[in-house]
Amino acid sequence: MTKISTLSKAQKPAHPELALLFCAENRSLDGLPYADAALLTAATLEKFKGEKDKTLYVPGGHGAKRILAYGLGKSADLDLETLRRAACAAARKARELKVAQVAVILPSDLPKEIDEADAAKAVAEGIWLGLYRYDSYKTQNKDKQAQDPAAFILLCAGDKGAKAAAAAVAEASVVCESVILVRDLVNCPPNAKFPEVMARHAAKIRAKGKRLTLKVLRRPQMLAKGMGGVLGVAQGSVHPPVFVHLHYRPARAKKSVALVGKGVTFDSGGLSIKTGGYMVDMKSDMAGGATVLATTLAASRLNLPLEIHAVVPFVENMPSGSSFRVDDVLTFMNGKTAEIQNTDAEGRVILADALVYASRLKTDLILDFATLTGAAIAALGMNITALMGDDKTVAGLKAAGDKCGEMMWQLPLPKQYRSHIDSRVADIKNTGSAGEAGTISAALFLKEFVEGKQPWVHCDIAGPAFLKKDDGVHPAGATGTPLRSVVEFLKTF
Repeated sequence: MTKISTLSKAQKPAHPELALLFCAENRSLDGLPYADAALLTAATLEKFKGEKDKTLYVPGGHGAKRILAYGLGKSADLDLETLRRAACAAARKARELKVAQVAVILPSDLPKEIDEADAAKAVAEGIWLGLYRYDSYKTQNKDKQAQDPAAFILLCAGDKGAKAAAAAVAEASVVCESVILVRDLVNCPPNAKFPEVMARHAAKIRAKGKRLTLKVLRRPQMLAKGMGGVLGVAQGSVHPPVFVHLHYRPARAKKSVALVGKGVTFDSGGLSIKTGGYMVDMKSDMAGGATVLATTLAASRLNLPLEIHAVVPFVENMPSGSSFRVDDVLTFMNGKTAEIQNTDAEGRVILADALVYASRLKTDLILDFATLTGAAIAALGMNITALMGDDKTVAGLKAAGDKCGEMMWQLPLPKQYRSHIDSRVADIKNTGSAGEAGTISAALFLKEFVEGKQPWVHCDIAGPAFLKKDDGVHPAGATGTPLRSVVEFLKTF
């Protein structure tokens, strides 16, 4: 990743290639570092007043070789997400300008609820996440792409502020590296990430972290544990399933959390095969699994005083003569049975075994993450994670999401909807009532496999995990959402 450092404004570099000035609306540029007569004249001529997302570019100046002023809009509306998005757009502009060094002037008139360290962290996140691109498989014109700036220097009010900002940026570096890891894994084509390959990725993740151990179960061990859900979904593919358990154990842990992730490396729908358009981008169906592994890595590198178990079943859902069928009945690790009504509702089937496994770890909390239902997109769109489960935990996750610019919303789990998954031949079935509350029915199915009294929250990331077009720091393709919010939540759990 591009290097980002912090200095006080008194230590500003003399002649940076580009000076980036963030400016609130109707606030004068006069007096800001690098704001010379050429910039002030241009601002008057162009009637630049710092309106949101408006820019002013001056090629040349006495202090900086080039200056870019970026409007933040009204001071009263300024928040961390505005800064994050502004930094993202400005970093991409700096790449277009082909500059190596950028001096960034943080706004000096922040609202009282935003301290300079948080502002520096948001700007750093915007830069790192905004400059991301996935081009591993491009062979043409790759050498002609504009290179990312080698360094950004964030200029803070004073030495004390620069030190606090440096600590915040260091934390952001760890978290953004994990977000980028998720993006790379999810964007990777499905012929390069079969379940066994994901087990090797998990081993690499373990090697990058601190105090991490890894256990990988394969078909014989899963048979011994009675994981009929994972084995049933996987049986149509020539690529066998793996069940990954990554464990972070700090020297002193105040609490413990199990993070469960859906790991379908490609979802064709099985025998209930998806139509062509709906099968596109189904390489993203393991985003939940990638998220929990990378979250655990971030937690270990940040030395969080929290024991974490990341549990992920990796399978490929394919149609073949050996595929599981509609009307099959599968038996899960806890002995419950489920009638299969749709083989394309496979995520909840593999998560069922994973939740039983996670429950028996006796943690203080279980969170699961899955690109689970199209109904979540229908209800909340592409940018909002659907949350269901323990109210207190949901509130904490939602607050973390608000701070990180990753929107979340709670859906109910009404008891009367439990009848939607009743089956005539088994304990439950893997689909709800046609056209009704699909996201809720899926969560109620999962709830059947949460043992014990520990709080549990299901996070349906079907929309925000993978986007069709850019949205701020979230690029088209894999976004890494909601990893930043989960780490923020775990910091205070």
